[in-house]
Amino acid sequence: MELENILGTKTDVNFTNATNNACISIPSGPEDISRSRNCKPVQPILERFPKQKDGDRFRSFNSKLYHFKWLEYSVSQDSVFCYYCRHFSENGSISDYKCDTFIVTGYRQWKKCYGKSEKENRLLKHQLSFSHCKAVANYEAYNSTIEKGSVISQITQQKIGVRESGSLFRASAIDIESESIDYGPHSGNFLSLLALVGNHDEVIARRIRHGPGNAKYTHHSVQNALLDIMADEVKNKIFEEMQAAEYFAILADETKDLSKKEQLSIAVRYLYDGNIHEEFLCIEELETLDAEGLSSKIINVMKDRVNFQNCIGQAYDGASVVSGKHAGVNAIIKDRVAPLANYIHCFNHRLNLVLVDVATSIQCVRDCLSLLQKLYVFVSCSNIHTKWIKMQTDRGLIVMELKQISNTRWACQVSMLRTVCKRFMLLYELLSDVIENDSNSDRVIEARELLYQFSPDFIKTLFALRHIFEFTKNTSDLLQSPELDYSDALELLEVLQERLNDCRTDTTMQNLWSQAANVCHDLGMHDLEESCDMQRKTERRPQHAK
Repeated sequence: MELENILGTKTDVNFTNATNNACISIPSGPEDISRSRNCKPVQPILERFPKQKDGDRFRSFNSKLYHFKWLEYSVSQDSVFCYYCRHFSENGSISDYKCDTFIVTGYRQWKKCYGKSEKENRLLKHQLSFSHCKAVANYEAYNSTIEKGSVISQITQQKIGVRESGSLFRASAIDIESESIDYGPHSGNFLSLLALVGNHDEVIARRIRHGPGNAKYTHHSVQNALLDIMADEVKNKIFEEMQAAEYFAILADETKDLSKKEQLSIAVRYLYDGNIHEEFLCIEELETLDAEGLSSKIINVMKDRVNFQNCIGQAYDGASVVSGKHAGVNAIIKDRVAPLANYIHCFNHRLNLVLVDVATSIQCVRDCLSLLQKLYVFVSCSNIHTKWIKMQTDRGLIVMELKQISNTRWACQVSMLRTVCKRFMLLYELLSDVIENDSNSDRVIEARELLYQFSPDFIKTLFALRHIFEFTKNTSDLLQSPELDYSDALELLEVLQERLNDCRTDTTMQNLWSQAANVCHDLGMHDLEESCDMQRKTERRPQHAK
């Protein structure tokens, strides 16, 4: 197949007539490239692209590479992405795309963007890959059905209108024949919904009114029994697939529910019909939280249904109660029923532990995250939160909420950093307004303390952390994919390491420095250079002068 046939030539497509369902947001990637299928590939032309050191030479992106019509260039990250794969991948699976940086983190090894063979040219290698060709095919299919989709949607809307008219007519006829169905104000959600449907559906209404009193199946015990039957059918299907697959792994995690009761979720992972399956089995309430109680729950759920001799893996978090090699859950299961079940510490948990440990070992990072947590607590106060929402809506902005910092959920840090960076000026204005106009002295003092911490050093750390944490967030999300395997996980971590190393370049730091300096300038603060000079003078001050 020729290169142009694989690539396709219809890139200048007008998506303005696409249906709303076609406008799909991209969960990851920089904001200065296409964000939906309605957008065209972003291919900016700059007078001078940023340079980065590659061995003994400095290299940069070249706009001549835009002859790859699918190529998008992000100025903020100095990286290229694939338009087709980002928007038209079938399911964004790891198995299809492996660790394809053209979708998630971006590619910037400019030395490997030239050449006539796949070995020399990484862009050409991606273009000829099976996953890219599938994305191109999906793009062509999508493009050809836009016009048809508009016609179909009109026909569908007409049918919906006719159906609703018929429903209203039937409902009127039923109401004339008899009063509307009503189970009373304290009947519960299920019966209330059933009454609502019955008032607009003749078949259900007749069943409720004229059906035998002992066969309506509306009692909560009957409904729960039906749910249990369906759950058993699903589990039976899973166990059948596990037996056909032969080998499997156990996944389990413990957490508290809203009533503060400890619950253990149990899932299994196996290869069936050429595809990796990660299936949820059940949630079991825990009476004890020791290794003996946890392992007994896991064994009892699957005993007599699977051959534990074929269990080749156990995946948990790093808590000692499950990971302990002598008395942990993994040791008990391995000793008693599954001698081949090796323990695997969840890659995502491991990454999170490393990130938390590194972040808390650096003073400026630790202080920054601590301040963000205090800011979250302050803004969460009912009066302040109402004012925070109003300030955003009055300016026509999308409402963004501050997220609580959590050491076990790295995405919370990323979300918090994004929000604070995007709404920094508004947060500054909010704190200033509280200081000037709030009648509560405690709130005024707290707002003044927070505002005092909005220093150039804090702003510099804030923007640097957001840039770095974005990479770790993408990797963390991909490590949670059910289709992830060991080689993919290693590859993801290698790419993350490369991206973190790239953050040390002068170009990257200059971009971050400029962002922080602009904010400081808007707030009338000392610029970062003056701040650093003052800090260095303080550090060099003689001991007797302190």
